[in-house]
Amino acid sequence: RHHLKMARATYGIFIDWNNDNDFSDANEDITADVADFNWSYGRDRANQLRGKSISADFNAVLRNLTGKYNSYNSSSVLYGKIKPGRKVRLTMTVGATTVTMFQGFLDLIEPRPEASGAHTALLRAFGPLSFINQKIVDIVSQTSVTAKTIIDAILDAAGWSAADRSIDTGQTTF
Repeated sequence: RHHLKMARATYGIFIDWNNDNDFSDANEDITADVADFNWSYGRDRANQLRGKSISADFNAVLRNLTGKYNSYNSSSVLYGKIKPGRKVRLTMTVGATTVTMFQGFLDLIEPRPEASGAHTALLRAFGPLSFINQKIVDIVSQTSVTAKTIIDAILDAAGWSAADRSIDTGQTTF
């Protein structure tokens, strides 16, 4: 008889509540409050030629017995911090390797009180592509510039932080 041992994955879910570009401050690891979650990313069709890239999304059901995830609860440790646009990160750890599976932006946290007392909150986040899709940008016409210069100008106009990007110069001058 042979026994196959499978590595078990563990997940971590984090929100950068104070918007300081890390996920290590108090209450930013919300993993223990997560009852269920799912995420998706990729294309709207399996075919790479016909499929369009779609924005990633992330949804979670949070345990909310104390009203911690109610933005109007002034006694919550998160009071004043539950705001759209906060960074959300999902990690997966297998063995000693941790990989970021999703990183995007908080859309909303919606408290859902229940008569049974099992209060929850719905967390919804969207990926970076969705952030860009929500913006209308207008940049000055440019000549003799690299692809990086153009992309940086578009992202600047959309409000995308320079700290959140790493763009190569590119090989094309426009």
